[in-house]
Amino acid sequence: MPATERTVVFILSSSHSGSTLLALLLGSHSRAAYIGELHKMFNAEQPGRCSLCDDRKATCPLFYDVAERTPLDIYRSLFERTGKTVLIDNSKRLKWMTQHLDDDSFNKKYIHVLRDPRGVILSRETRGRTTKLSHWPKQNRRFYESLSAPGRESRLVLYEDFATRREQTLRDLTHWLGFEYEFDQLEYWRVEHHGSGRNGATSAFLQDAGTADPAFYKEKARQHFHDMRWRDQLDREIQDAIAQSDPVRLLLADMGLHLTETGLERAR
Repeated sequence: MPATERTVVFILSSSHSGSTLLALLLGSHSRAAYIGELHKMFNAEQPGRCSLCDDRKATCPLFYDVAERTPLDIYRSLFERTGKTVLIDNSKRLKWMTQHLDDDSFNKKYIHVLRDPRGVILSRETRGRTTKLSHWPKQNRRFYESLSAPGRESRLVLYEDFATRREQTLRDLTHWLGFEYEFDQLEYWRVEHHGSGRNGATSAFLQDAGTADPAFYKEKARQHFHDMRWRDQLDREIQDAIAQSDPVRLLLADMGLHLTETGLERAR
């Protein structure tokens, strides 16, 4: 497979923004492969493992020798082993993305997934994690500015885009990647997905998705839904603080977005 035909799609986002779901939907195309949060495989203290093969207690056909690889050669192996022309990397980390900028063995495209900070903060609270309000605008500002650099082919995708307009959003992104949309992508749980990472999206095909709210995701498994629990479950004072935060408002204004009662919307 010539290098010019190969593309790695790097997804950047805050945690709990829906990036895993989007990565699975894109990685379900017959010419693409989902490879999970690849950066976790190179965590020196606790290397990540393939969630699907862990579930099956099997040796992973893609990541069996990842300990012998380096971050700079792993993609070459994955292109060969999957036979696909596009790899969807949901690492979400800017540092991971930037260390591959000079690798000319494949093309690069970038997706910034952005979810309403109210939904992100509730998801973290559900998992017993506290978050400083300043973290969300600071992190997403870095993503936004990095992807605005000349020569970086990128797309901004709102969680609301694929929660409420899933097929159209997926169709547009698939065309952007250079191939025709396949309706079967919507049922991503019918495809074998290898890679690290467990959450609500993977509960559709993993026995133990490791989510903090298993009852909710069991009820919603293999369905398309818009998670707006923040409207009822997030403390009203926190909601107001987010809406009144200058860093949040400035970032959204720069990106042509604003907060509404149903989430983020693009300015008209």
